[in-house]
Amino acid sequence: TPEFMAPELYEEEYNELVDIYSFGMCLLEMVTFEYPYSECKNPAQIYKKVSS
Repeated sequence: TPEFMAPELYEEEYNELVDIYSFGMCLLEMVTFEYPYSECKNPAQIYKKVSS
């Protein structure tokens, strides 16, 4: 899902480090009890925030 995707996945050139990013986002969700980027209404907003 876009909330847990590393920025590299949008560019289609990535390696196993994207798994570490996704794991970190899962940990963030468990600690805060919120989805990452919950303020974003759609995947395009998440992409804009992650890629900037």
